[in-house]
Amino acid sequence: MTAAAALREPGPDGGAVAARLAALTDPVFLAEAGWDPGTRVLSLPSAHPLLGWRACPSPGCGNLLYGRDRECGSCRRGTTARRLASPGAAALAAQPCGVAACPRGRGRRRYCRAHWERFLDLRGDASFDEEAWQETEPAIEEPGQVSLHGLTERAAAEVLFGLQQRTRCGTTTDSVRLRQVTWELRRAGSAAISQITGGGQTQHRLARSLARHADRAMLAPEAEARKDVWDLAAFGLPGRLDFTRLRQRWLRESARRWAADNLPRRRGKIAAGPVRHYLTSLATLSVSLHASRDDHGADPAALGRPDIESFAHRMAFLAATEKISGDARTRACREVRHLLREFRALGLTRPGGPAAGLPDDFAVRGSDIPLKPDDPEAGRDLPPEVMRQLCDRLPGLERASCRETRTAAELIIDTGRRPDEICALPWDCLEYDEPGREPVLVYSNHKSARDGRRLPVAQATADLVLAQKARVREMFPGTPLGELRLLPAAYANPHGRRPVTENHFGACHREWVDAMPPLLRADGTEFDKARVVPYAYRHLRPAAR
Repeated sequence: MTAAAALREPGPDGGAVAARLAALTDPVFLAEAGWDPGTRVLSLPSAHPLLGWRACPSPGCGNLLYGRDRECGSCRRGTTARRLASPGAAALAAQPCGVAACPRGRGRRRYCRAHWERFLDLRGDASFDEEAWQETEPAIEEPGQVSLHGLTERAAAEVLFGLQQRTRCGTTTDSVRLRQVTWELRRAGSAAISQITGGGQTQHRLARSLARHADRAMLAPEAEARKDVWDLAAFGLPGRLDFTRLRQRWLRESARRWAADNLPRRRGKIAAGPVRHYLTSLATLSVSLHASRDDHGADPAALGRPDIESFAHRMAFLAATEKISGDARTRACREVRHLLREFRALGLTRPGGPAAGLPDDFAVRGSDIPLKPDDPEAGRDLPPEVMRQLCDRLPGLERASCRETRTAAELIIDTGRRPDEICALPWDCLEYDEPGREPVLVYSNHKSARDGRRLPVAQATADLVLAQKARVREMFPGTPLGELRLLPAAYANPHGRRPVTENHFGACHREWVDAMPPLLRADGTEFDKARVVPYAYRHLRPAAR
Protein backbone atom coordinates (compact mmCIF):
# COMPACT_ATOMS: atom_id res chain seq x y z
CA MET A 1 0.00 0.00 0.00
CA THR A 2 1.31 3.45 -0.86
CA ALA A 3 1.70 6.10 1.82
CA ALA A 4 -1.11 8.18 0.33
CA ALA A 5 -3.42 5.17 0.26
CA ALA A 6 -2.58 4.42 3.87
CA LEU A 7 -3.97 7.78 4.85
CA ARG A 8 -7.36 7.01 3.37
CA GLU A 9 -7.68 3.39 4.45
CA PRO A 10 -7.55 2.23 8.08
CA GLY A 11 -5.29 -0.71 8.75
CA PRO A 12 -1.86 -1.70 9.98
CA ASP A 13 -0.27 1.33 8.30
CA GLY A 14 -2.29 3.66 10.53
CA GLY A 15 0.45 3.66 13.17
CA ALA A 16 3.07 4.60 10.59
CA VAL A 17 0.85 7.41 9.34
CA ALA A 18 0.38 8.69 12.89
CA ALA A 19 4.12 8.59 13.50
CA ARG A 20 4.82 10.45 10.25
CA LEU A 21 2.30 13.19 11.06
CA ALA A 22 3.54 13.47 14.64
CA ALA A 23 7.09 13.99 13.35
CA LEU A 24 5.84 16.79 11.08
CA THR A 25 3.94 18.58 13.84
CA ASP A 26 6.01 21.36 15.38
CA PRO A 27 6.28 21.19 19.20
CA VAL A 28 6.35 25.00 19.23
CA PHE A 29 2.94 25.06 17.56
CA LEU A 30 1.58 22.46 19.98
CA ALA A 31 2.66 24.63 22.89
CA GLU A 32 1.11 27.66 21.18
CA ALA A 33 -2.17 25.74 20.79
CA GLY A 34 -2.17 24.62 24.43
CA TRP A 35 -1.69 20.89 23.80
CA ASP A 36 -1.31 18.67 26.87
CA PRO A 37 -0.16 15.18 25.79
CA GLY A 38 -0.94 13.79 29.25
CA THR A 39 -4.64 14.67 29.23
CA ARG A 40 -4.80 14.78 25.39
CA VAL A 41 -6.57 18.13 25.59
CA LEU A 42 -6.07 21.26 23.49
CA SER A 43 -6.62 24.46 25.47
CA LEU A 44 -6.79 27.02 22.68
CA PRO A 45 -5.82 30.50 23.96
CA SER A 46 -8.61 33.03 23.62
CA ALA A 47 -6.22 35.77 22.45
CA HIS A 48 -4.78 33.75 19.54
CA PRO A 49 -5.48 35.53 16.20
CA LEU A 50 -6.54 32.30 14.45
CA LEU A 51 -7.37 29.82 17.21
CA GLY A 52 -8.83 32.29 19.69
CA TRP A 53 -12.37 32.69 21.01
CA ARG A 54 -14.37 35.39 22.82
CA ALA A 55 -14.46 35.06 26.59
CA CYS A 56 -17.17 36.47 28.82
CA PRO A 57 -15.78 39.64 30.44
CA SER A 58 -17.66 39.16 33.74
CA PRO A 59 -15.25 38.83 36.70
CA GLY A 60 -14.48 35.20 37.52
CA CYS A 61 -16.39 33.79 34.53
CA GLY A 62 -14.46 33.27 31.29
CA ASN A 63 -17.21 31.29 29.52
CA LEU A 64 -17.25 31.29 25.72
CA LEU A 65 -19.37 33.96 24.03
CA TYR A 66 -21.35 33.27 20.86
CA GLY A 67 -22.20 35.71 18.09
CA ARG A 68 -22.57 39.28 19.35
CA ASP A 69 -23.40 38.39 22.95
CA ARG A 70 -21.74 40.66 25.52
CA GLU A 71 -22.05 38.19 28.38
CA CYS A 72 -22.74 34.49 28.69
CA GLY A 73 -26.08 32.99 29.60
CA SER A 74 -24.93 32.08 33.11
CA CYS A 75 -23.95 35.66 33.84
CA ARG A 76 -27.25 36.95 32.47
CA ARG A 77 -29.07 34.59 34.85
CA GLY A 78 -26.71 35.44 37.73
CA THR A 79 -25.67 31.81 38.30
CA THR A 80 -21.95 31.98 37.64
CA ALA A 81 -20.93 33.21 41.09
CA ARG A 82 -23.04 30.59 42.82
CA ARG A 83 -21.46 27.86 40.71
CA LEU A 84 -17.97 29.03 41.56
CA ALA A 85 -18.72 29.40 45.25
CA SER A 86 -20.72 26.17 45.73
CA PRO A 87 -19.96 24.52 49.11
CA GLY A 88 -18.40 21.09 49.38
CA ALA A 89 -16.19 21.47 46.33
CA ALA A 90 -13.17 20.02 48.12
CA ALA A 91 -15.14 16.98 49.30
CA LEU A 92 -16.46 16.33 45.81
CA ALA A 93 -12.97 16.54 44.36
CA ALA A 94 -11.88 13.75 46.66
CA GLN A 95 -14.13 11.32 44.76
CA PRO A 96 -13.17 11.45 41.08
CA CYS A 97 -15.66 10.89 38.28
CA GLY A 98 -15.88 7.34 36.93
CA VAL A 99 -14.92 8.53 33.44
CA ALA A 100 -11.18 7.92 33.16
CA ALA A 101 -10.36 11.24 31.50
CA CYS A 102 -12.50 13.40 33.79
CA PRO A 103 -10.83 15.14 36.78
CA ARG A 104 -14.12 16.39 38.25
CA GLY A 105 -15.61 15.17 41.47
CA ARG A 106 -18.63 12.84 41.41
CA GLY A 107 -20.39 13.32 44.71
CA ARG A 108 -22.71 10.42 45.53
CA ARG A 109 -23.07 9.26 41.92
CA ARG A 110 -20.67 7.22 39.83
CA TYR A 111 -19.94 10.23 37.61
CA CYS A 112 -19.80 13.98 37.75
CA ARG A 113 -23.06 15.77 37.08
CA ALA A 114 -22.38 16.33 33.36
CA HIS A 115 -21.25 12.76 32.72
CA TRP A 116 -24.12 11.38 34.79
CA GLU A 117 -26.56 13.15 32.46
CA ARG A 118 -24.77 11.71 29.43
CA PHE A 119 -24.84 8.26 31.02
CA LEU A 120 -28.61 8.49 31.59
CA ASP A 121 -29.11 9.32 27.91
CA LEU A 122 -27.00 6.38 26.73
CA ARG A 123 -27.85 3.54 29.07
CA GLY A 124 -31.20 2.83 27.40
CA ASP A 125 -29.40 1.64 24.26
CA ALA A 126 -29.01 -2.17 24.31
CA SER A 127 -25.60 -1.89 22.60
CA PHE A 128 -24.24 0.55 25.20
CA ASP A 129 -20.98 -0.69 26.74
CA GLU A 130 -20.47 1.26 29.95
CA GLU A 131 -16.94 0.04 30.58
CA ALA A 132 -15.79 1.02 27.08
CA TRP A 133 -17.59 4.35 27.44
CA GLN A 134 -15.71 5.09 30.67
CA GLU A 135 -12.41 4.61 28.84
CA THR A 136 -13.19 6.60 25.69
CA GLU A 137 -15.47 9.39 26.94
CA PRO A 138 -13.56 12.70 27.13
CA ALA A 139 -13.47 15.08 30.04
CA ILE A 140 -16.00 17.92 30.08
CA GLU A 141 -14.31 20.53 27.97
CA GLU A 142 -13.99 24.02 29.36
CA PRO A 143 -14.30 27.05 27.05
CA GLY A 144 -11.68 26.82 24.30
CA GLN A 145 -10.78 23.24 25.14
CA VAL A 146 -10.92 20.34 22.66
CA SER A 147 -10.32 16.83 23.99
CA LEU A 148 -8.76 14.20 21.77
CA HIS A 149 -9.21 11.50 24.40
CA GLY A 150 -10.74 8.37 22.89
CA LEU A 151 -9.54 9.11 19.35
CA THR A 152 -7.25 6.69 17.56
CA GLU A 153 -3.60 7.71 17.38
CA ARG A 154 -3.98 8.34 13.68
CA ALA A 155 -7.11 10.49 13.99
CA ALA A 156 -5.54 12.53 16.80
CA ALA A 157 -2.36 13.03 14.74
CA GLU A 158 -4.47 14.17 11.77
CA VAL A 159 -6.31 16.70 13.92
CA LEU A 160 -3.11 18.19 15.35
CA PHE A 161 -1.22 18.28 12.06
CA GLY A 162 -4.23 19.60 10.13
CA LEU A 163 -4.74 22.33 12.74
CA GLN A 164 -1.08 23.31 12.42
CA GLN A 165 -1.28 23.58 8.63
CA ARG A 166 -4.54 25.55 8.71
CA THR A 167 -2.95 28.00 11.13
CA ARG A 168 0.18 28.34 9.01
CA CYS A 169 -2.02 29.08 6.00
CA GLY A 170 -3.71 31.89 7.95
CA THR A 171 -7.06 30.08 8.31
CA THR A 172 -9.21 30.64 11.38
CA THR A 173 -10.41 27.53 13.25
CA ASP A 174 -13.45 27.69 15.54
CA SER A 175 -12.90 25.65 18.72
CA VAL A 176 -16.59 24.71 18.85
CA ARG A 177 -16.51 23.29 15.31
CA LEU A 178 -13.26 21.46 16.03
CA ARG A 179 -14.82 19.95 19.14
CA GLN A 180 -17.80 18.76 17.08
CA VAL A 181 -15.42 17.02 14.66
CA THR A 182 -13.70 15.19 17.52
CA TRP A 183 -17.06 14.21 19.02
CA GLU A 184 -18.09 12.70 15.69
CA LEU A 185 -14.80 10.80 15.42
CA ARG A 186 -15.40 9.30 18.88
CA ARG A 187 -19.08 8.57 18.27
CA ALA A 188 -18.40 6.68 15.03
CA GLY A 189 -15.17 5.07 16.22
CA SER A 190 -13.49 6.38 13.06
CA ALA A 191 -9.88 5.40 12.52
CA ALA A 192 -9.27 8.47 10.34
CA ILE A 193 -10.95 11.82 9.73
CA SER A 194 -11.83 10.86 6.15
CA GLN A 195 -14.28 8.27 7.54
CA ILE A 196 -16.57 10.88 9.14
CA THR A 197 -20.07 10.73 7.66
CA GLY A 198 -22.20 12.57 10.21
CA GLY A 199 -22.31 16.17 11.38
CA GLY A 200 -23.43 19.36 9.67
CA GLN A 201 -22.04 21.05 6.60
CA THR A 202 -19.71 23.34 8.57
CA GLN A 203 -18.20 20.42 10.46
CA HIS A 204 -17.79 18.56 7.16
CA ARG A 205 -15.84 21.47 5.69
CA LEU A 206 -13.49 21.56 8.67
CA ALA A 207 -13.10 17.76 8.64
CA ARG A 208 -12.30 17.79 4.91
CA SER A 209 -9.75 20.54 5.45
CA LEU A 210 -7.99 18.63 8.24
CA ALA A 211 -8.01 15.40 6.22
CA ARG A 212 -6.70 17.18 3.12
CA HIS A 213 -3.71 18.58 5.01
CA ALA A 214 -2.99 15.15 6.46
CA ASP A 215 -3.24 13.58 2.99
CA ARG A 216 -0.79 16.06 1.54
CA ALA A 217 1.78 15.30 4.20
CA MET A 218 2.04 11.80 2.72
CA LEU A 219 1.98 12.73 -0.96
CA ALA A 220 4.68 11.55 -3.35
CA PRO A 221 4.87 12.52 -7.06
CA GLU A 222 5.51 8.90 -8.12
CA ALA A 223 2.37 7.64 -6.38
CA GLU A 224 0.24 10.60 -7.45
CA ALA A 225 1.21 10.15 -11.12
CA ARG A 226 -0.56 6.77 -11.15
CA LYS A 227 -3.92 8.22 -10.13
CA ASP A 228 -6.76 9.48 -12.32
CA VAL A 229 -7.10 12.69 -10.27
CA TRP A 230 -3.89 14.38 -9.18
CA ASP A 231 -3.48 16.56 -6.13
CA LEU A 232 -0.94 18.96 -7.58
CA ALA A 233 0.49 19.68 -4.13
CA ALA A 234 2.61 16.57 -4.80
CA PHE A 235 4.24 18.56 -7.62
CA GLY A 236 4.52 21.80 -5.67
CA LEU A 237 1.53 23.39 -7.42
CA PRO A 238 -1.98 24.40 -6.32
CA GLY A 239 -5.18 22.70 -7.47
CA ARG A 240 -5.97 19.36 -9.09
CA LEU A 241 -5.62 17.70 -12.48
CA ASP A 242 -8.48 15.44 -13.60
CA PHE A 243 -7.95 12.71 -16.20
CA THR A 244 -11.30 10.97 -15.72
CA ARG A 245 -12.86 12.70 -18.74
CA LEU A 246 -10.60 10.62 -20.99
CA ARG A 247 -12.67 7.46 -21.44
CA GLN A 248 -10.13 5.27 -23.26
CA ARG A 249 -7.56 3.68 -20.98
CA TRP A 250 -4.70 4.13 -23.46
CA LEU A 251 -5.55 7.79 -23.94
CA ARG A 252 -5.78 8.41 -20.19
CA GLU A 253 -2.45 6.73 -19.49
CA SER A 254 -0.76 8.56 -22.36
CA ALA A 255 -2.11 11.88 -21.08
CA ARG A 256 -0.84 11.13 -17.56
CA ARG A 257 2.66 10.39 -18.84
CA TRP A 258 2.66 13.52 -20.97
CA ALA A 259 1.50 15.64 -18.04
CA ALA A 260 4.16 14.18 -15.73
CA ASP A 261 6.77 15.11 -18.33
CA ASN A 262 5.31 18.54 -19.09
CA LEU A 263 4.53 19.94 -15.64
CA PRO A 264 8.15 20.39 -14.47
CA ARG A 265 8.83 22.48 -17.58
CA ARG A 266 6.24 25.09 -16.66
CA ARG A 267 6.72 28.00 -14.27
CA GLY A 268 4.54 30.37 -12.32
CA LYS A 269 1.73 29.91 -9.80
CA ILE A 270 -0.73 28.78 -12.47
CA ALA A 271 1.67 26.43 -14.25
CA ALA A 272 -0.99 23.70 -14.41
CA GLY A 273 -3.44 25.96 -16.26
CA PRO A 274 -2.13 25.22 -19.78
CA VAL A 275 -1.89 21.50 -19.01
CA ARG A 276 -5.49 21.52 -17.82
CA HIS A 277 -6.51 23.28 -21.03
CA TYR A 278 -4.78 20.67 -23.19
CA LEU A 279 -6.62 17.91 -21.33
CA THR A 280 -9.93 19.65 -22.03
CA SER A 281 -9.16 19.60 -25.75
CA LEU A 282 -8.06 15.96 -25.56
CA ALA A 283 -11.39 15.13 -23.91
CA THR A 284 -13.18 16.28 -27.09
CA LEU A 285 -11.21 13.65 -29.04
CA SER A 286 -12.11 11.05 -26.42
CA VAL A 287 -15.83 11.86 -26.73
CA SER A 288 -15.60 11.64 -30.53
CA LEU A 289 -13.93 8.21 -30.45
CA HIS A 290 -16.43 6.90 -27.92
CA ALA A 291 -19.40 8.05 -30.00
CA SER A 292 -18.19 7.12 -33.50
CA ARG A 293 -16.68 3.64 -33.01
CA ASP A 294 -18.22 0.32 -32.03
CA ASP A 295 -15.25 -0.40 -29.74
CA HIS A 296 -15.48 3.18 -28.37
CA GLY A 297 -11.85 3.76 -29.35
CA ALA A 298 -10.49 1.29 -26.79
CA ASP A 299 -7.84 -0.23 -29.12
CA PRO A 300 -5.30 2.35 -30.33
CA ALA A 301 -4.00 0.00 -33.05
CA ALA A 302 -7.45 -0.08 -34.69
CA LEU A 303 -7.67 3.69 -35.15
CA GLY A 304 -6.90 5.57 -38.35
CA ARG A 305 -7.53 8.52 -40.58
CA PRO A 306 -11.36 8.09 -40.64
CA ASP A 307 -11.43 8.66 -36.87
CA ILE A 308 -9.60 11.96 -37.23
CA GLU A 309 -12.06 12.98 -39.92
CA SER A 310 -14.95 12.12 -37.57
CA PHE A 311 -13.33 14.29 -34.92
CA ALA A 312 -12.92 17.20 -37.35
CA HIS A 313 -16.56 16.87 -38.49
CA ARG A 314 -17.74 16.81 -34.88
CA MET A 315 -15.84 20.00 -34.04
CA ALA A 316 -17.26 21.70 -37.15
CA PHE A 317 -20.79 20.67 -36.11
CA LEU A 318 -20.34 21.98 -32.57
CA ALA A 319 -19.10 25.30 -33.90
CA ALA A 320 -21.91 25.55 -36.47
CA THR A 321 -24.56 24.93 -33.80
CA GLU A 322 -22.83 27.50 -31.53
CA LYS A 323 -22.15 24.94 -28.81
CA ILE A 324 -18.54 26.05 -28.97
CA SER A 325 -16.96 29.16 -30.47
CA GLY A 326 -14.99 29.19 -33.68
CA ASP A 327 -11.90 30.06 -31.69
CA ALA A 328 -12.46 27.07 -29.37
CA ARG A 329 -12.75 24.77 -32.41
CA THR A 330 -9.45 25.99 -33.83
CA ARG A 331 -7.68 25.80 -30.49
CA ALA A 332 -8.91 22.25 -29.73
CA CYS A 333 -7.73 20.94 -33.11
CA ARG A 334 -4.33 22.54 -32.67
CA GLU A 335 -3.88 21.17 -29.15
CA VAL A 336 -4.95 17.64 -30.13
CA ARG A 337 -2.43 17.73 -32.99
CA HIS A 338 0.28 18.82 -30.56
CA LEU A 339 -0.57 16.10 -28.02
CA LEU A 340 -0.58 13.28 -30.58
CA ARG A 341 2.85 14.44 -31.72
CA GLU A 342 4.04 14.53 -28.10
CA PHE A 343 2.77 10.98 -27.48
CA ARG A 344 4.91 9.75 -30.36
CA ALA A 345 7.93 11.82 -29.29
CA LEU A 346 7.73 10.33 -25.78
CA GLY A 347 7.75 6.82 -27.22
CA LEU A 348 4.25 6.01 -26.00
CA THR A 349 3.29 4.42 -29.33
CA ARG A 350 6.16 1.90 -29.25
CA PRO A 351 5.56 -1.76 -28.30
CA GLY A 352 4.78 -1.92 -24.60
CA GLY A 353 3.64 1.70 -24.45
CA PRO A 354 0.07 2.71 -23.54
CA ALA A 355 -0.61 3.78 -27.17
CA ALA A 356 1.28 0.89 -28.74
CA GLY A 357 0.43 0.37 -32.41
CA LEU A 358 -1.21 3.78 -32.91
CA PRO A 359 -1.09 4.26 -36.70
CA ASP A 360 0.82 7.17 -38.20
CA ASP A 361 -2.29 8.37 -40.06
CA PHE A 362 -4.08 8.92 -36.74
CA ALA A 363 -2.84 12.49 -36.69
CA VAL A 364 -4.35 15.94 -37.14
CA ARG A 365 -3.07 17.59 -40.32
CA GLY A 366 -2.72 21.28 -40.92
CA SER A 367 -5.65 21.10 -43.37
CA ASP A 368 -7.87 19.75 -40.55
CA ILE A 369 -7.40 22.93 -38.53
CA PRO A 370 -9.72 25.77 -39.52
CA LEU A 371 -8.34 29.27 -39.77
CA LYS A 372 -8.78 31.30 -36.63
CA PRO A 373 -11.71 33.72 -37.04
CA ASP A 374 -10.72 37.35 -37.52
CA ASP A 375 -11.28 39.53 -34.46
CA PRO A 376 -13.50 42.44 -35.53
CA GLU A 377 -11.61 44.54 -33.00
CA ALA A 378 -8.14 43.12 -33.51
CA GLY A 379 -5.42 44.05 -31.07
CA ARG A 380 -5.48 44.11 -27.29
CA ASP A 381 -5.02 47.84 -26.87
CA LEU A 382 -7.68 49.66 -24.88
CA PRO A 383 -8.49 53.00 -26.58
CA PRO A 384 -7.27 56.08 -24.67
CA GLU A 385 -10.82 57.36 -24.17
CA VAL A 386 -11.83 54.03 -22.62
CA MET A 387 -8.79 54.11 -20.33
CA ARG A 388 -9.73 57.60 -19.14
CA GLN A 389 -13.20 56.37 -18.21
CA LEU A 390 -11.76 53.39 -16.34
CA CYS A 391 -9.30 55.56 -14.41
CA ASP A 392 -12.05 58.01 -13.47
CA ARG A 393 -14.06 55.09 -12.02
CA LEU A 394 -11.23 53.50 -10.00
CA PRO A 395 -12.72 54.72 -6.68
CA GLY A 396 -15.63 52.39 -7.40
CA LEU A 397 -13.23 49.42 -7.46
CA GLU A 398 -12.06 50.33 -3.96
CA ARG A 399 -15.64 50.67 -2.69
CA ALA A 400 -16.60 47.31 -4.22
CA SER A 401 -13.61 45.45 -2.78
CA CYS A 402 -10.75 47.11 -0.87
CA ARG A 403 -7.85 49.54 -1.15
CA GLU A 404 -5.41 46.78 -2.10
CA THR A 405 -7.48 45.81 -5.16
CA ARG A 406 -7.55 49.38 -6.40
CA THR A 407 -3.82 49.83 -5.78
CA ALA A 408 -3.11 46.63 -7.70
CA ALA A 409 -5.13 47.92 -10.66
CA GLU A 410 -3.31 51.26 -10.63
CA LEU A 411 0.11 49.59 -10.50
CA ILE A 412 -0.77 47.24 -13.36
CA ILE A 413 -1.93 50.22 -15.44
CA ASP A 414 1.14 52.30 -14.56
CA THR A 415 3.77 49.58 -15.08
CA GLY A 416 2.27 47.16 -17.61
CA ARG A 417 3.36 44.22 -15.47
CA ARG A 418 1.38 40.99 -15.21
CA PRO A 419 -1.29 40.78 -12.49
CA ASP A 420 0.49 37.90 -10.73
CA GLU A 421 3.73 39.93 -10.62
CA ILE A 422 2.02 42.92 -9.04
CA CYS A 423 -0.04 40.88 -6.57
CA ALA A 424 3.11 39.14 -5.29
CA LEU A 425 5.14 42.32 -4.67
CA PRO A 426 6.98 42.33 -1.31
CA TRP A 427 6.61 45.29 1.03
CA ASP A 428 10.09 46.58 0.22
CA CYS A 429 9.73 46.66 -3.57
CA LEU A 430 10.73 50.27 -4.22
CA GLU A 431 14.34 51.35 -4.61
CA TYR A 432 16.20 54.37 -6.03
CA ASP A 433 18.98 54.20 -8.59
CA GLU A 434 21.98 56.45 -8.47
CA PRO A 435 22.61 59.02 -9.81
CA GLY A 436 19.45 61.07 -10.04
CA ARG A 437 17.56 59.00 -7.51
CA GLU A 438 15.17 57.57 -10.10
CA PRO A 439 12.54 55.29 -8.46
CA VAL A 440 12.69 51.64 -9.48
CA LEU A 441 10.12 48.88 -8.91
CA VAL A 442 11.75 45.56 -7.99
CA TYR A 443 9.60 42.57 -8.95
CA SER A 444 9.85 38.89 -9.91
CA ASN A 445 8.98 37.61 -13.38
CA HIS A 446 7.48 34.26 -12.35
CA LYS A 447 6.71 33.16 -15.90
CA SER A 448 10.35 33.39 -16.96
CA ALA A 449 11.77 32.51 -13.52
CA ARG A 450 13.65 35.82 -13.35
CA ASP A 451 13.74 37.34 -9.87
CA GLY A 452 14.86 40.81 -8.91
CA ARG A 453 13.82 42.52 -12.13
CA ARG A 454 14.13 46.33 -11.98
CA LEU A 455 11.64 48.61 -13.72
CA PRO A 456 12.02 52.43 -13.67
CA VAL A 457 8.71 54.05 -12.70
CA ALA A 458 7.30 57.55 -12.56
CA GLN A 459 7.30 59.49 -9.31
CA ALA A 460 3.50 59.27 -9.17
CA THR A 461 3.78 55.47 -9.18
CA ALA A 462 6.47 55.64 -6.50
CA ASP A 463 4.18 57.83 -4.35
CA LEU A 464 1.42 55.24 -4.75
CA VAL A 465 3.77 52.49 -3.52
CA LEU A 466 4.99 54.60 -0.60
CA ALA A 467 1.43 55.31 0.54
CA GLN A 468 0.59 51.62 0.36
CA LYS A 469 3.72 50.72 2.33
CA ALA A 470 2.73 53.09 5.11
CA ARG A 471 -0.78 51.65 5.18
CA VAL A 472 0.47 48.05 5.43
CA ARG A 473 3.01 48.92 8.15
CA GLU A 474 0.20 50.47 10.19
CA MET A 475 -2.05 47.43 9.62
CA PHE A 476 0.61 44.90 10.70
CA PRO A 477 3.03 46.65 13.08
CA GLY A 478 4.36 43.45 14.63
CA THR A 479 5.32 41.58 11.45
CA PRO A 480 8.97 41.78 10.29
CA LEU A 481 9.23 43.94 7.17
CA GLY A 482 10.89 41.14 5.22
CA GLU A 483 7.75 39.02 5.62
CA LEU A 484 5.17 41.66 4.69
CA ARG A 485 3.45 41.94 1.33
CA LEU A 486 2.71 45.23 -0.37
CA LEU A 487 -0.82 44.03 -1.18
CA PRO A 488 -1.86 41.70 1.66
CA ALA A 489 -4.97 39.56 1.41
CA ALA A 490 -7.98 40.90 3.29
CA TYR A 491 -9.02 37.60 4.90
CA ALA A 492 -7.29 34.82 6.87
CA ASN A 493 -4.12 36.88 6.92
CA PRO A 494 -3.50 38.08 10.49
CA HIS A 495 0.19 38.87 9.96
CA GLY A 496 0.13 40.31 6.42
CA ARG A 497 2.32 37.56 4.99
CA ARG A 498 -0.16 36.31 2.38
CA PRO A 499 -0.68 38.43 -0.76
CA VAL A 500 -3.85 39.11 -2.70
CA THR A 501 -4.22 36.32 -5.25
CA GLU A 502 -4.44 36.92 -8.97
CA ASN A 503 -7.78 35.07 -9.06
CA HIS A 504 -9.28 37.24 -6.33
CA PHE A 505 -8.09 40.40 -8.04
CA GLY A 506 -9.45 39.20 -11.39
CA ALA A 507 -12.86 38.39 -9.91
CA CYS A 508 -13.12 41.81 -8.20
CA HIS A 509 -11.99 43.55 -11.39
CA ARG A 510 -14.58 41.68 -13.47
CA GLU A 511 -17.43 42.58 -11.09
CA TRP A 512 -16.34 46.21 -11.10
CA VAL A 513 -16.24 46.45 -14.89
CA ASP A 514 -19.57 44.66 -15.35
CA ALA A 515 -21.32 46.92 -12.80
CA MET A 516 -20.13 50.24 -14.26
CA PRO A 517 -22.09 52.26 -16.88
CA PRO A 518 -21.34 51.65 -20.59
CA LEU A 519 -17.86 52.48 -21.85
CA LEU A 520 -17.97 54.70 -24.93
CA ARG A 521 -15.50 55.11 -27.80
CA ALA A 522 -14.58 58.50 -29.22
CA ASP A 523 -17.34 58.18 -31.84
CA GLY A 524 -19.99 57.54 -29.16
CA THR A 525 -20.41 53.80 -29.83
CA GLU A 526 -20.30 51.33 -26.95
CA PHE A 527 -17.06 49.48 -26.22
CA ASP A 528 -17.20 45.76 -25.43
CA LYS A 529 -16.62 45.37 -21.67
CA ALA A 530 -15.49 41.77 -22.15
CA ARG A 531 -12.23 43.15 -23.57
CA VAL A 532 -11.47 45.01 -20.33
CA VAL A 533 -9.39 42.41 -18.51
CA PRO A 534 -6.29 42.95 -16.33
CA TYR A 535 -3.96 41.61 -19.04
CA ALA A 536 -5.26 44.24 -21.49
CA TYR A 537 -3.44 46.90 -19.46
CA ARG A 538 -0.14 45.31 -20.50
CA HIS A 539 -0.76 46.33 -24.10
CA LEU A 540 -1.48 50.00 -23.57
CA ARG A 541 0.20 52.50 -25.85
CA PRO A 542 2.50 54.92 -24.00
CA ALA A 543 0.08 57.79 -24.64
CA ALA A 544 -2.77 55.82 -23.05
CA ARG A 545 -0.62 54.80 -20.11
